[in-house]
Amino acid sequence: YAAPLLDTLDPRGNMIQRRFYRECCMLNGELGVYVKDLEHMFTQGHSSSSSSSSSQQQEEEPKILSPYNEKRVVLVDNNPLSFLANPSNGILVSNFYDDPKDDTLYAVSELLSELEREEDVRPVLDERFGLRDALKDVVRHGGLWR
Repeated sequence: YAAPLLDTLDPRGNMIQRRFYRECCMLNGELGVYVKDLEHMFTQGHSSSSSSSSSQQQEEEPKILSPYNEKRVVLVDNNPLSFLANPSNGILVSNFYDDPKDDTLYAVSELLSELEREEDVRPVLDERFGLRDALKDVVRHGGLWR
């Protein structure tokens, strides 16, 4: 369901360079949640541009993607725990239930346009969402804090 939304946010493909989905996340067994860990996602190299299935990807030798700039990476999710490894890169969105009044897509689009002008997205996202501070207690107990 994420691909059509990303296509709507960036129809010409100018803003979003890579798309990572659940198969790129790390399962935190202690908390029972999938965590979006930028280091893992970029060193494992499984982005949506690959045409192979998940089972084929697991059999292939991992390829290293080009170096990423953490200052320019944005993670979007409706679960705040998914940002445990990189809370300053997170955009927290509400769940979508086919509500015609839902303006989340518009708000995310506006925020992405704003972030496009920033050299480092993390201070803006920290100020807007405060995920780093909100997740400190959870992260300390889960052993993921960097």
